[in-house]
Amino acid sequence: VFLHSVREDLTRPFGALVAFRYCFFDITHITAYAGNTEAAQYFLQFSCLKDIAVKNSFYAGCISPVKAAYDELYEYYTEDEDGLFENVSDEWKAMYIETMFPSEETLNRCGSLKDFGDQKSAVSAMWKSIK
Repeated sequence: VFLHSVREDLTRPFGALVAFRYCFFDITHITAYAGNTEAAQYFLQFSCLKDIAVKNSFYAGCISPVKAAYDELYEYYTEDEDGLFENVSDEWKAMYIETMFPSEETLNRCGSLKDFGDQKSAVSAMWKSIK
């Protein structure tokens, strides 16, 4: 299970807010050293239940990758039956929805980091040379 959260930098002007994003992936996994892998598997299965994933999303302030939960959350935010966006402009609501549920166009502008394994020191050196 992982939770996806896209956070905006509120110190930037509105135009930059759409262009610059920070994506954080929190991953829950069972380590090789886990003492009770059966219980850990049950916890992961529990976390992937739609109702639990939705509640966790509201609690954590991020969107769940569990498809059924993602769809329910998207509907909740876009339909706004609870008045979450009652006192904000349509532009702000659109920006918020795009931040929480980025479009394919936005995702295509994003990059990702990965584990570079044996090349980690070379990649670190490249980043240091950029600074």
